[in-house]
Amino acid sequence: MALELELEDGILARNEWHRSESDGFGTVKLMREEQKKQASPRKLFESGDNKSVFHGTESVRPSVRPSSLFWHPNHRPIQFASPSVRPSVRCLPCPFLIKMGCPVPNFILSLPPSPRHFHGATEAPAKAVEALRVSPLRQSPVQIKFYPPPPEVKELIYTLNSSASTSCVESFPEWRHQNVSNEFCPSNWPILPTTVQPDSEQFKQNEAEMAESISEFKNVVDAVIDGQMVDKTVIERHKNKGKLLARERIEQLVDQGGAFLELSQLAAYKVYGQEKVPAGGVVAGIGPICGRLCVIVANDATVKGGTYYPITVKKHLRAQEIALENCLPCVYLVDSGGANLSRQAEIFADKDNFGRIFFNQAQMSAKGIPQIAVVMGSCTAGGAYVPAMADQAVIVHGTGTVFLGGPPLVKAATGEEVSAEDLGGATLHCGRSGVSDYFASDDRHALAIARRIVAGLPAQRSFPPSQNDAFPSSAFVEEPIYPAEQLYGIVGGPKQRKAYDVREVIARVVDGSRFDEFKRMYGETLVTGFAHIFGQIVGIVGNNGILFSESAMKGAHFIELCCQRQIPLIFLQNITGFMVGPDAEAGGIAKHGAKLVTAVSCAAVPKLTVLIGGSYGAGNYGMCGRAYSPRFLFMWPNARVSVMGGGQAANVLAQVQRERRLREGGQWSEEDEQQLKLHIEQRFEREASPLFASARLWDDGVIDPVDTRRVLGLALQATLSAQKREEKAAETKFGVFRM
Repeated sequence: MALELELEDGILARNEWHRSESDGFGTVKLMREEQKKQASPRKLFESGDNKSVFHGTESVRPSVRPSSLFWHPNHRPIQFASPSVRPSVRCLPCPFLIKMGCPVPNFILSLPPSPRHFHGATEAPAKAVEALRVSPLRQSPVQIKFYPPPPEVKELIYTLNSSASTSCVESFPEWRHQNVSNEFCPSNWPILPTTVQPDSEQFKQNEAEMAESISEFKNVVDAVIDGQMVDKTVIERHKNKGKLLARERIEQLVDQGGAFLELSQLAAYKVYGQEKVPAGGVVAGIGPICGRLCVIVANDATVKGGTYYPITVKKHLRAQEIALENCLPCVYLVDSGGANLSRQAEIFADKDNFGRIFFNQAQMSAKGIPQIAVVMGSCTAGGAYVPAMADQAVIVHGTGTVFLGGPPLVKAATGEEVSAEDLGGATLHCGRSGVSDYFASDDRHALAIARRIVAGLPAQRSFPPSQNDAFPSSAFVEEPIYPAEQLYGIVGGPKQRKAYDVREVIARVVDGSRFDEFKRMYGETLVTGFAHIFGQIVGIVGNNGILFSESAMKGAHFIELCCQRQIPLIFLQNITGFMVGPDAEAGGIAKHGAKLVTAVSCAAVPKLTVLIGGSYGAGNYGMCGRAYSPRFLFMWPNARVSVMGGGQAANVLAQVQRERRLREGGQWSEEDEQQLKLHIEQRFEREASPLFASARLWDDGVIDPVDTRRVLGLALQATLSAQKREEKAAETKFGVFRM
């Protein structure tokens, strides 16, 4: 394998490639041909296998601006960087630059993922070859020094500063590299230690309890996905029409191997008594279509004809909210009978009812967020506005229909008898009415057209994830050094009352288990600090006990830092609430807690919340609960969310009931009190469970703790698209902090 770079004053030739068993890197020779004086363009050639190329750096004379070759040991293509002159031949693509939408060629800083040094050789004019040793100091700011420098030039220092720009200083002050995101640069932040003992009895007990909770959750999810809650004859009738099921349509629509993050799978679970509405009658989530992350909303016609229940409307609106916040295109796979008439009072007239869907479509289209509809079945009454208000619409011949009033209503109103196809089929709407823009012969054809439409949309800031890699450049990312499966034994089930260190959770979620903790010795019941998740820097706020005044002030301070630096926030909730009592009140717990709530409320950076344990009372507010508009909120199967614990609620309500009974002159026995307490505890336990919460869309889904890192990576990936459209990041403006 040979690689040659021709310069104005010589040739940098890469040859004699080999790998060293000791350090895993290679060697290079820098040769200069003095007889070549004529100016010529820089050229980059490749031959043979380009999966293993050298990460080297060229030090040049003062009259020549610097150029560099960069290599990463994880088998990525080479990248050539020049400030002014482009290569005359194809430059090997760099996944970072493609990801960020930057022009190629360009500069990219890719440090080795370990603190080891890498070596090269340089030839000075005196023909004395000296070793060029580069030691990446993985700190912030990052400095890479080339030493010893060639005699012709001063020492070159490349600095990656806090504004994520890379500049060459000293010898070449007039030259600056283009700004490059530092989100994928490895850090030398400390690795979190662990005290977990997998062989201990407590660990094994916790593991068994968590496994039981996960099993219960997965059984329900499997029943929803596999159609076990739907009559088999309905499914067969649907298929006999030549129609795909909702999830089959999504599978055909998203990129092969692409990861589809389905949201709120448990919607409507046991909400309507004996009436089963699996997933709320609509499948919604985020997935890649032709390299672009999109929000996909697919009506499930096998569930009550795809009609809208109150929870269906809520889920549809939530999907649109995610699309709006993150500037993601919306693709609607329409197959719905419209509003469920038996529940019209709950879904029609209020602000956040059925009509809000079309309001959101218009608003997003006005903001340049694409709205694409694929009519694959019935689209009746108000539902007809979904394709009519879309930017582009596709309709399937023979099965897709769009009309404000169906054949029965037409007959009742006018006496005319007309078929659904003649009234609102593909031929009519593509040839006469103009409601649809594309004619499709079947479901697969329609989905192929939809993919073609999405392929023509502007590129997003970053590539969407795949099933194998949460990010295209995941080879550059350090995996946590501790197994994620240990989370089962660390956290335990919902009945677990023994405290655990939230750092153990963080260590199994973030890149390399590295965590730069902020104010470790102050407000110790709240853990704050910086980490990376799939290369994206994040600020983490995690509970380690009840919130005191110091904890609240620490959290508010940290959130301010993240807002100032435009760093996304991740909240790991396991909180019973704020401290109470005379001392706490005298110490200002109310005003200090209010600071934390204000900071959370006003933070304009993306916020992601995961309930990894309890979420009770005002602690839910201070840790970015649903009311505080996190971009995404997920729950673990062991989590609980309630105004207070069942035991505390039982004691309070029993005391109130006892005092009232005695005040009225009645009797109150110990047995009465125990029965009341038992009833209250059982009710609170049921209403605090993840199944109860997720069924009512208090979250975006219940997830397996093992999948937390991947789900957060996908969610973060979605938030990156919003930054593409914004000319500048949203500025956080805080309210008044009571001092």
